[in-house]
This record gives sequence, structure tokens and C-alpha cells, in this order.
Amino acid sequence: MATQEIVWNDKLRRVWDKTYLSEDFNIYKTITQKEGYRKNMIKNDSSLTDNEKKFLLDELEKLYDRQKIGNNSVDELQCNNCQNWHQATQYCELCIRNYLENNFRDWTSGNDKIDKLIQECQKKTVSPQNVIEWINYDQFENIEHLTEGGCATIYTAIWRDGCYDKWNSEKQILERIGREKVILKRLNNSNSNNVHWFQEVTLSFTLDNTFRRLVTCFGLTKDPSTHDYMLVLRPYANALKEKMRSLLKSLYEEIDKQQEQSKLSFTKNENKQVIKNTQSNENKRSTIYKIQTSKLYTFDFSIQPKNATDEEQQAYETKQFDFEITE
Repeated sequence: MATQEIVWNDKLRRVWDKTYLSEDFNIYKTITQKEGYRKNMIKNDSSLTDNEKKFLLDELEKLYDRQKIGNNSVDELQCNNCQNWHQATQYCELCIRNYLENNFRDWTSGNDKIDKLIQECQKKTVSPQNVIEWINYDQFENIEHLTEGGCATIYTAIWRDGCYDKWNSEKQILERIGREKVILKRLNNSNSNNVHWFQEVTLSFTLDNTFRRLVTCFGLTKDPSTHDYMLVLRPYANALKEKMRSLLKSLYEEIDKQQEQSKLSFTKNENKQVIKNTQSNENKRSTIYKIQTSKLYTFDFSIQPKNATDEEQQAYETKQFDFEITE
């Protein structure tokens, strides 16, 4: 099975979640340490095939490459093409930005404010998967109405070319993923001078660059029949409940595991402390020993001390007593 044939499934997501949930943030503090820990977990997971490992390792590099950019704790690499220093491992983010800037003249939304907003986002691109772009409406097929609410109407569609997915360093171009399903969010009355729709567009673009897990926005398009603008989003809502259920299950399993390890660790430390205390204080040890091995017995009135016989002690230990406190 070729690596490109592998797609996300429940098994891969469980392994992915496990690598994150088992990470000790007190030990693995830097991005490099976190990435190294999770890579080792994937490499040593016997349930994965070699191609599944390659797939997850590639996805992990994509994730941490986005986080490395702008992080001063990450070592920089020199690009063989532009000779500048970059922070991502799989690509040079500066080459990607230059590529996008060189293509500014090849597209327009017809709105100067929209063009400027998209261009500013592209100048700050951190990965191939995070490119915000203007997408011509004729790129979409099988557009179907899904639902409505508030100031928007939601559709599903197929994007023929798909989003950018990879930087080809040899050809110095961005490559697309190909046909993929997307969500089109029509911003009702966005053909008017109402500023609210533009604010939503700006927020969507900003969130995508800041919190990729919160929202994934590919860019903007425009319906030629209504002249309304439409956000192009990744469809994740249908699978969100299942994803959260899987994540919570993995979380609870990891919590149980950590608690069990904590109990064992506590018991070992407790035993060590008891031994330490006993060895450091012989008198205290003797006292504890006597308390633990002494036996109790009640005698009738006697004018002198004496020990109970074995028969008396046995009878006493098997006798039932009522310790109820009366009012």
C-alpha cells in the first residue's frame, strides 16, 4: 500500500491522540522535545504498518512545522534556493510567501479591500495547508443546500482542484491535494455596504492562522448569480461528535493509566519513606513493632498483673462485643 493511499481512520486517530495525551509537559517543554517524543512513540508502535508510520510521521512534521515558525527556541535552517534562514523542516516558508506574492497579479476578487486582506494573509503564510486564497466560483461542483441560520446559508460542494497541500522545493511551486469536499458559507447581503460580513471574513482568516483546530478556512469565493461572498471551509461538523467521543475515550484511558502509575509510584515512595524513618529511629521502630504485635485482654478484678492463657485469649478474640454508643 502506497503512503498516499492511506487516509485518516479511527485506528490512526487513536494512535495520534495517544501520542499527545501521554506527553508529559513537565519533561517535554520545547517544540523539538515534543516532536521527538511523539515521533518515537509512532516509530515504536507495533500496531502500525510501515506506511501508516510514514503517514503519521509526515502529518506530525506538518503540525510542528506550523508551530515552529516564529518560535525563537527552534533552530533555523538555511534554504538551498533563496539562501534565507527558515524554521520549518519540510519547506521554506519564505519561498512559499515569495511564490504567492509573485502570483498576486494572476487573480482578483473584484474588490480592492478583499484583495488586500487576502494578500496580507498570504504574506504571513506559515504552511502550504494554511494558504488563504481567492477561489473562482467555477471551481465548485455538486453544490447542494445544507442548512440556514442567522445571516448565512450553508452549502456542501466539491472543490475540483482542492487546497494547497505541499511545497515542491525542486519546482518551487505549491501543489494541490485534488478534488475534495468543502463547505460554502454564503454571507447573506454581502453584496451591500454592510460592514459586518467583511468583519466575519477578517475574523475567519485570522482564526485560521491562529487556531487551526478551531476553524479551517481556505478562502473566499463569490456567487455570480447573487453577488454574495462565500467562505470556503473544511467540512468537519458531521464528524465532530465522533472525533470528540474518540478523543475523550483515549483521554480517559490515559488518565486511568497515569493514575495507576501514580499509585504504584506513591506506594514505592511511601515504603521507602517508612524504611527510611524506621532505620533512622530504632526506638520508634520498636514502639511500632510492639503496638502491631501486642494482644488485648480484659481481666476480672485482680490484685496482681498476669498474662492470659492461650485458651483465655482464644475465647476473648472470638467473643462478640457491642460498642454501640447509647444516647
